[in-house]
Amino acid sequence: ATVDPRLRFALANPQTRVHYDYLFIDEWGMDHDEFYEFQRKSSDDFRYFLGCPARIEVAMAGFTAIHWPRRRGHARPEDIRLLESLSPHLQRALQVGQRLAGLSLRLTASETAFEHLRQGFLLLDARGRVLLMNRLAARMLAAKDGLALDSGELHARRPSVDAALQALI
Repeated sequence: ATVDPRLRFALANPQTRVHYDYLFIDEWGMDHDEFYEFQRKSSDDFRYFLGCPARIEVAMAGFTAIHWPRRRGHARPEDIRLLESLSPHLQRALQVGQRLAGLSLRLTASETAFEHLRQGFLLLDARGRVLLMNRLAARMLAAKDGLALDSGELHARRPSVDAALQALI
């Protein structure tokens, strides 16, 4: 990273929507740059790139890039225009992915906390479908002494009690 001219350009030009080699270096420069030499030796002769930065969160940024070998040639104008039109969608996809990863982490933490409760715990949706349950609740349901799951929905075994339960849900 310390010798990567692409990274230096990206950091110095945060307003640039689409990045490609010719914005900051020519063929002679690529032939004599240690980063491009490293790329050539270590990654199937990758020479060129086309990429776009993405703001994921206030304090988090990402970069989407496509790399290809010398034989394909430099990024064409139509490639650049296509990435310009796709860049807002790529940014949104990265934001959604980050949000989902955060939700997954919170769900895992919640599941862990619910396992330590001394009571059976069920999290239901508005229809009474079980979204989450701890092991104690699963054991209680397995005992079949009052509550049961029917197609994933919580029900009481006695109809009069079930009607009251469904009204509460």
